[in-house]
Amino acid sequence: MTVSVIIGLGYVFFMFMAFSSNPRNKYYNQLFKPSIYLLHLALTITTALYGLHRVRNHDVAETAYFIPVLFLIIFRLFDWIVMKSQGRHILIVTKGDHRPADYKWWIDGVLSFLSFIVPFLISVFIMTQLQQNYKRIVSDGKEDIKIDPIMPQ
Repeated sequence: MTVSVIIGLGYVFFMFMAFSSNPRNKYYNQLFKPSIYLLHLALTITTALYGLHRVRNHDVAETAYFIPVLFLIIFRLFDWIVMKSQGRHILIVTKGDHRPADYKWWIDGVLSFLSFIVPFLISVFIMTQLQQNYKRIVSDGKEDIKIDPIMPQ
């Protein structure tokens, strides 16, 4: 579980923090280029598929592998909202950053916060649903058998 959390949240932290105090120079700005976005989307889908394998075969708590792909989808949605309402891309300003003149906390700040927290909450929701729907039965103390009450055996 620790590795999945490091990968999942690490990706989002890297996009938000990067290595610049100017929001226009942070790495998330590269996601506005379609080719870069599609490359990141392909890589995060691969990570999510690996996470699906881990969830199905090892531990249902490995849902943090889904955070990067969820972040990309939600980030793109929120960027579209800002583009339609403000005519520019979303600005993600973190503590210590220089605020551009066109930064609006009520749209940029709120949507930036939501693009960070919503993928994490969806991942936690998926994990709790999986934990409620999977039951482990120990047969003779030798092995665990997973029973999924949704799918017929």
